[in-house]
Amino acid sequence: MTAVVERIDPGAVNAAGFDEAHRSDAASATKVVDWTCTAVISDTHPGPRSTDAPRHPVAIDQAPAATVVTSTATSGDTGFWRWHRFGALGLDVLAVVLAFVIAMGGGGRLMSGVSGMPWMRYWVLVLVLVVAFITVVGLNDGYNRSILGTGVGEYQRVIISTLVVFGVFALSSYLLKAELSRRVFIVAMPVVMACSVVGRWVCRQVLIRARRAGRGLVATVVVGSVDAVRRLVADLEAHRLGAGYRPMAMCLIRPDGQRLSSAEVARAQSIMPGLACLSVTEVMKTVSTGQIAAVAVDGVSRGFVRQLSWELERYRVDYLVRPVTADMAADRVHVRPADGVNLIHLDLPRFRGWQYVVKRGFDIVFAACFLVGFSWLYALLAILIRAGHDGPVFFSQDRVGRDGKPFRMWKFRTMCTDAEERLAQLRAESSDGDSGLFKLAGDPRVTKVGRVLRKWSLDELPQFWNVLVGDMSVVGPRPCLERELAMFGESHFRRFLVKPGITGQWQVEGRSDLSLDDYFRLDLHYVENWSLIGDMLLVIRTVKVVLTGAGAY
Repeated sequence: MTAVVERIDPGAVNAAGFDEAHRSDAASATKVVDWTCTAVISDTHPGPRSTDAPRHPVAIDQAPAATVVTSTATSGDTGFWRWHRFGALGLDVLAVVLAFVIAMGGGGRLMSGVSGMPWMRYWVLVLVLVVAFITVVGLNDGYNRSILGTGVGEYQRVIISTLVVFGVFALSSYLLKAELSRRVFIVAMPVVMACSVVGRWVCRQVLIRARRAGRGLVATVVVGSVDAVRRLVADLEAHRLGAGYRPMAMCLIRPDGQRLSSAEVARAQSIMPGLACLSVTEVMKTVSTGQIAAVAVDGVSRGFVRQLSWELERYRVDYLVRPVTADMAADRVHVRPADGVNLIHLDLPRFRGWQYVVKRGFDIVFAACFLVGFSWLYALLAILIRAGHDGPVFFSQDRVGRDGKPFRMWKFRTMCTDAEERLAQLRAESSDGDSGLFKLAGDPRVTKVGRVLRKWSLDELPQFWNVLVGDMSVVGPRPCLERELAMFGESHFRRFLVKPGITGQWQVEGRSDLSLDDYFRLDLHYVENWSLIGDMLLVIRTVKVVLTGAGAY
């Protein structure tokens, strides 16, 4: 039997699934006539919006699930988000006021007047700039829930808004010949920019802490094929603190429109046991009742994506579609309409040019300054290593560099002198001995001093010499051993298009806790999407990760 649904409202879900809805003077409602293991929807909406579109039924074989319990995940625009928006707005206002106080040399000058202008006029100017700033930030989605707490994207909106507001005021003052102090623009603008970014960073830290406690998360249902749902759920869970979406349920759809077997549904539920398994009709019910505040889609047809958007447009819900360009940086992806056809333009990666010249210049300056500025630390660590254990201070090992060329990588020695000879025995005794990356949390070869050095990544400091001589970069893929090449797939060799780095995405995403597949994925993502700004951010994130000591052993 089929789940028959009548919606007395255009564009609703019904027995044939998204079939033509029936109008009535009665209130909008959904009446479930019967449930079965099958919910059917059409691949293209055949209703009033698309009368000529063909109908392609897509069957979903799954049992109706219990009501989704959102627990601590928010299912709408709750008080939490209202207070978070209010906090971000308040900090933006404070940034503008503080900038003018600093620009005028203190509040006293604002109270007494500047350059012959009465103090009241300057305070009116401050008020106008405050209103203009928060208005432009708001128009730039700076207070949107999907933007708040995202990090770089949020900071960019604040910076652009600052430039727009002060640019317009500078032009207006010139055209109107207003008597305004130059300090308003020379000092106040960068102060507003810096304070706003710092304020957003503070808000983001508060949001991350709340998400760790289970608050501030958006309850999400993931729709798509079994494998697509599994991958998307894993990614959303891995980036829960940053993205803020918490998968609560799944809805399984086959791209080819064929019915899922009971075995496939059971397999999906065994892989993701914590998620409720919903039919399409149940998804719409949970959205309409406010239990779900986001719908994420992957591995389905274009017709289904469009249909579902029509059904969701009446509700306050986030609609997320994972594109085929999901692994590419946003600044490489541009949507360009071509005579009514929307095409995605991808900037192809380049491995030569001015950006690499600047990157090399940054490497030389950074490495030279670090080696000179922290020479005392190198000497201190050398003394501690020699005092703690006999043997050389430095350890060197052949690694594979750019274009597959081998080079000698240097580190402070953290293991006993016979570590390489004992490696085969430890591999044989360990359950992870056959894995691509062999690392033991309690490796007996590591010395007492070595454990401290590894925890704080101090053993990596000699690699700045490798950076200075050109074998490595400050930021790049993980330097790999020659024996690891046997585990490489064809695409993995792209990591050799750039120099390996002291730090990188692998360092900030988990360090020694990562699997070989994670290393490959993160390294390839860096190679394809690296940027100078991204390198700077990775260096900053590395400092935070090193200070916590997470994932190091």
